[in-house]
Amino acid sequence: MTFREQQQYVSAQNAPASLDGTRIEELSTSDTEDIEETIMKPRTDGVFGMSDIFTIPPELFFNPPILHDELETSTSKAQDETAKICIPFLTGEDGSLDKLNKYGIPRLLRKEHVAFLHKALGQYPGQYAAMDASRPWIIYWALMGLSTLGEDVSCYREQAIQTFRSMQNPSGGFGGGHGQYSHLAATYAATLSLAIVDALHIINRKTMWEWLGQMKQPDGGFTMTQSGEEDVR
Repeated sequence: MTFREQQQYVSAQNAPASLDGTRIEELSTSDTEDIEETIMKPRTDGVFGMSDIFTIPPELFFNPPILHDELETSTSKAQDETAKICIPFLTGEDGSLDKLNKYGIPRLLRKEHVAFLHKALGQYPGQYAAMDASRPWIIYWALMGLSTLGEDVSCYREQAIQTFRSMQNPSGGFGGGHGQYSHLAATYAATLSLAIVDALHIINRKTMWEWLGQMKQPDGGFTMTQSGEEDVR
């Protein structure tokens, strides 16, 4: 039975859409097993609170986005093209997934991921100049990734404080970098990053509140920056 056939079979059994949080560690470190044996028989260890449920990743890992409407835009076209590129890698149909864990998904290369995320919090190469306005996001993604993997990120606390202090504007909010206008997306990433390293105290809450009030529009939405576009984020 192919991986796709196994996945379709288990999906038909109303498999759960998420895994218990206590199993995240096992997802990343389990030894590879025979896929057919694992997926085709029910678990009996109460992972999901039931003994007759099969383990399988959510459908969204294997199929195109569920939500589609008749309105076709450049964004929807780009989304569909991205899905076509990614799904073969997620399902293993490209031939790259020769070793899967007992949940039928690729094992997480923990050490490699940790090393990559630590590197992302170091000195950026010259090619990253074009990403300067996205530094708050790069920092957030790296800190959250390390934190999720159980790594201690407290060593980055002072570095984060110094970095985000330079991005915080006197008028409120954070820019993507030093001297850049405050932007809601950058402010969101900066706030999350500071929360991860327990440094929310550096945020000027008074000016932040005032700046957010200026971004709020009569219709209830928020512009991303002064006279900028409204964004659902």
